[in-house]
Order: sequence, then C-alpha cells, then structure tokens
Amino acid sequence: MTGRQKLLLESPHLQEENNPKLSSKSSSGSYILQITSLTSYYAASASFPSNVIDLFDKSTLCGIKTLSGHEKGTTSLRTVQGLSGVNRECLVSSGKDGGVIVWDVRANAQSIKSMY
Repeated sequence: MTGRQKLLLESPHLQEENNPKLSSKSSSGSYILQITSLTSYYAASASFPSNVIDLFDKSTLCGIKTLSGHEKGTTSLRTVQGLSGVNRECLVSSGKDGGVIVWDVRANAQSIKSMY
C-alpha cells in the first residue's frame, strides 16, 4: 500500500458504504461512459447505440432530461465555467462523429455544434 492510499483510507471524511443510498440507470439502458457534475444535475453519457446524455437530479438521481445530438458514440463529457464570453456553467461533449457540442441544459438543446 502506498503512502497516498494509506492517507486516503485514514481520512476522517471517507466512509465505507456497503449499499448505495441512491442509484439510477441510463434512459436507454446503455452503459454509462462518463459522468460530470453541474450545479443542479449530474450529466452522464451513454454508450452506443443510444449516444445520449442523460441529466439526473442530484438529490434524487431521477432522470430529468435526455440530450440527443451525437450521431456516433460520445467520447468526452465536461463541465466548464464560461465559454465564448458567456459567464455561466456549460456542458460540453465530443463524439466519434467529430462533433463538439456545447449544450444549453436549460432549453434541452444544443447551443453550439461544431463538426470536424
């Protein structure tokens, strides 16, 4: 065991849980590839063939919205603060289709889509 692992195990904030307190599934039943945190939601990208991003309420883990936009698998999912002069939280995804999408999660739509 490394010193770093030992420090983590000795942390007063780390608690072992045998059963999850809440759980959820992708709207499509696909595997979850990546998860990122927004202020009010968790965003999770799903595997092929659905290629969707599901938004889950943080307190209940209930599915709130599903974002569709990539024609092939999602390869990356990130939350960024401020983009293109807009000073608010943004969800950004990229996919095997060569696209990069900035999502407007309030409107359940793409606000910027760039294809390569």
